[in-house]
Amino acid sequence: MANSLSYDGNDLSTYKLVVQSPGDNPYGQILSYVQLQDKGYPFRPQRQPRIITINFSVTGTSRSNLDSNLDSIKRLLTSLTVKQLIFDTLSARFFYAILERFQGDYLSATLFRGVMSFKCPDPIAYSTTENTVTQDVDADPKTLYLPSSDSEVIGGSAFLLPAYTFTAGENLSSISLTIKNETTIEELVIASLTIANTEVLVIDCATWLVTLEGTAEMSNVSGKFPRLEPNLRNQFTITNFGSLGTLEVTYRDGYL
Repeated sequence: MANSLSYDGNDLSTYKLVVQSPGDNPYGQILSYVQLQDKGYPFRPQRQPRIITINFSVTGTSRSNLDSNLDSIKRLLTSLTVKQLIFDTLSARFFYAILERFQGDYLSATLFRGVMSFKCPDPIAYSTTENTVTQDVDADPKTLYLPSSDSEVIGGSAFLLPAYTFTAGENLSSISLTIKNETTIEELVIASLTIANTEVLVIDCATWLVTLEGTAEMSNVSGKFPRLEPNLRNQFTITNFGSLGTLEVTYRDGYL
């Protein structure tokens, strides 16, 4: 891929698309507030969707070949859900994007220039590298750190929504499993939990879903799903998971 992009794993340079100016780094927040005569009260801001506007060109060996390239590009860019968008000039990051607009003009029989825009409801850019850290839960309570090395920190600039995968090393009956990120002061409790040896419990912060052996386990969940704070080493406390289990944390660095 050279001066182009890929969408959902499809390299559009194959169809002679060249990106001339990718507007992939906008950032904004929506701020609601109440304004009184002498004072104002802001509410918690919300991040706006990221709008990525791209100037591009497509070439062909003839008018029919150019039209064929454009047809293929539009077919690959049209989806019903967000897909991964990657620029070769920023190949270590991707956006969850969906096409909003595609338009342009024929400048000759073999050249088309246009503008396309994508909307990213989740405005964060994510690393194409997924991080997985596994640590033993060999005490109760157990203090863990992410990253495990004291010389490293969570990368990027955005709070992250990881997946926590607990694998039991013993039979645990009617426990109140607690996972608390001491760095963000966010704690999730799963009460009245019975989990057998080798069974797997997954806490997915992105979807706010807890599953046990693939089945939803949400009836006794309370608290907040613990995020990861960037540019810091995050400290966790695990309570009531015995002393023979393991915890695997999966996440990608995120960028505002």
